[in-house]
Amino acid sequence: CEFVAQGSIYFVDDGVATSFPRDTFLAKHGMRSYLGIPLWGENEEVIGKICMLDTKPMPDAALARELCGMFVQRVSAEVERVQARAQARAADAMLGGFLREFPGWVCAYQTSADPSMRKVLLSSGGADALIGPRHHAELLEDATRFNLLLHPAERDQIEHAYDQARESRTHYELEYRIRHDDGHYRWVQVTGRFTEQDDGTIVGHSLMLDREAYHALQRRHEELLAELETLVRAFPDAVFLQDHTGRVRFLNRAAERLFGLQADQLIGHSFATLAERFPDFADIFLRAHSNTFQAFQGRKPVQKQVRRVIPGTQEPRDFETQRIPVLDDADQPSAMVTIVRDVTARVAEAERAEEVRQLRERAARLSSLSRLVEGVSHELENQLTAVLGYAEVGQARLRHPDDSTTEELLERSFRRIHGAAQSASELVRKLLAFGSSTSGASEPCQPAVVLERAKSFLENELCADYAWECVLSGQDDPHRVRLTGLALRGIVVELVRNAV
Repeated sequence: CEFVAQGSIYFVDDGVATSFPRDTFLAKHGMRSYLGIPLWGENEEVIGKICMLDTKPMPDAALARELCGMFVQRVSAEVERVQARAQARAADAMLGGFLREFPGWVCAYQTSADPSMRKVLLSSGGADALIGPRHHAELLEDATRFNLLLHPAERDQIEHAYDQARESRTHYELEYRIRHDDGHYRWVQVTGRFTEQDDGTIVGHSLMLDREAYHALQRRHEELLAELETLVRAFPDAVFLQDHTGRVRFLNRAAERLFGLQADQLIGHSFATLAERFPDFADIFLRAHSNTFQAFQGRKPVQKQVRRVIPGTQEPRDFETQRIPVLDDADQPSAMVTIVRDVTARVAEAERAEEVRQLRERAARLSSLSRLVEGVSHELENQLTAVLGYAEVGQARLRHPDDSTTEELLERSFRRIHGAAQSASELVRKLLAFGSSTSGASEPCQPAVVLERAKSFLENELCADYAWECVLSGQDDPHRVRLTGLALRGIVVELVRNAV
């Protein structure tokens, strides 16, 4: 049989069991002769074989071939028919399983300009989900009821689109609403094609998919956009939206108030173009154009604070600008959101807070200085009281001299006066040192100015007929002593007092 299966005729007139000793069937049934002829299909492929076996020798091979040949064509046709039927059943089973599991509605129907000629040829179970089991069953009985399921507002348009596709035999794609058993209309997407059969009938094949979830999501998206636009329009800060070319695509009411311009005057133009259209704002728009493209190139949010005078106003105002680039999936800027916030009140509040802080620091310093002056005054009062007291004692002794005690008492009074004066001098030196380390430490010493200030300070103490002459020397001496103006003025005042 292997030879026959390969397309060859095989004949053994006698002794076939001896030729194939491992074939137990031949020996068991006493077969002696064998004739095998292959069966050929339409594609010239071996689809089977006819075998003739006998327990007697088969001397006439020609007769045996003629007998088998009488059945070859009939058997070949029958074998092909059986195989085709099996393949068709397998294909039907596969298609049926696919149609049962497919989420959409697959439909084949005969169509015609005459509605009475329309009928459904194939309809998948997906129709139950789209139009409901009841409507599906009604369509299987009467295909003309399909038009009644279309939304009234779209019915004429959809019927016209179907008629055009049927007449032109072209592919079509439609999206419309269709009524479900529950009375609600659902959005569906339909794609299909009409073809003409050999007998002249026209058959339509279509696939319908549920689009209700998509449209619900789209409606929600539009609602969210409307809500977002409402919020942005009511946002107190100015908001601009620009595309990747820099053209303004959206702005809110705060932006209109900021420039005193309407949205239709700004939308569709870049800041560079707006600088030409509105010369009064040219400087502002040109700077905005430059900063926008810097943010585009950096692809990162940029924040700046500037003080500007808006045309039409007189007082300068402080603005904080945030530019936020919107990046696409390729990390490239596709849009720019700019938020301009008027922070004049905030800056003024910060400046007032800084002034208050400085005033508090100054008050704290004055309070410390007041306590210091109070302490110094108390100490000076003690020393001066001692000086005045002993001076009065000395004067009294001089008015009423007593040889035994006057000289000793005067010496003792003068020593105590000298000690109190030294203490007062030491206290003054400390005050001068404190003054030079605070207020005068950072001021440069200008001798001519210091001498003029010393002269003004001493005018009330000096008599009217004094002569004042100021001669400066040694200004080029690299080894001169460096003094502050306050210390130098103190030295000059003491020298003048001693000289007078």
